[in-house]
Amino acid sequence: SVRSTMRRLLERAGYAVREAENGEEALARLAEDGTTAHGGAIALVLSDVVMPRMGAERLLEALRRDWAGLPVILMSGYSETAVREAPRGRAHPFAGVPLLEKPVRPAELAERIREALARPPAG
Repeated sequence: SVRSTMRRLLERAGYAVREAENGEEALARLAEDGTTAHGGAIALVLSDVVMPRMGAERLLEALRRDWAGLPVILMSGYSETAVREAPRGRAHPFAGVPLLEKPVRPAELAERIREALARPPAG
């Protein structure tokens, strides 16, 4: 239901939305649409941190490897502090990725998307 709510919110803001149930499905959609680091049908990935089958950490690894420069925004029901400061003993996988705490205010989501799309591609 959260995914459907987010889709409706984004569509009302004028965005075309492709939904994916999990990270694996998101990567399949990217491959189907022929998206590359410098353009394609999908301009941004908005993902929850916790998903079935493939969470955000593995999704980000694949995005950084195969779609470098594609903007990503993460969302979580956990606080930003809890997500970013989880002890891992290595570089944090979400470093440099915007994180929104749910529930997300529509204006904040719209602003973060505008910011992410305005940044030049990394990589």
